[in-house]
Amino acid sequence: MDNQILSNHIRLLRTAKGYSQDGFAKLCKLTQSQISKVERNGYKNGVIPKNILETISNALEISTDALAAYGNQKDNNFNISLSSLSTDERKLYDALDLDKDLLEQLMSTMAMLIKLNDSYRIRLQECEQGKSK
Repeated sequence: MDNQILSNHIRLLRTAKGYSQDGFAKLCKLTQSQISKVERNGYKNGVIPKNILETISNALEISTDALAAYGNQKDNNFNISLSSLSTDERKLYDALDLDKDLLEQLMSTMAMLIKLNDSYRIRLQECEQGKSK
């Protein structure tokens, strides 16, 4: 598992939900320094303690397994490069002067969310079909 990728995804998900580190820490009942440590991959050997990961996943409203899967994105073919951008998207990227690594991580997060959504939709359909039998 690439813990730096996981840390970056936690930061991206937190900011996407509109939380500052301090506000998110209060929601999680953690300190701002603990959230900062998670987001900068500051734990010994890069391993986020399980209880903190569970607390963060609950606050982000995502399962711990799904959140941990972010750290495995390269193994699951979620790595999307800038070469996949359309010409217009590349112009926008260049105009905004976005950080390449951050953009790639954001794109991988979006790909992961799409895949999770598809999985949940399929499971929901299977459950609904099971109830109708």
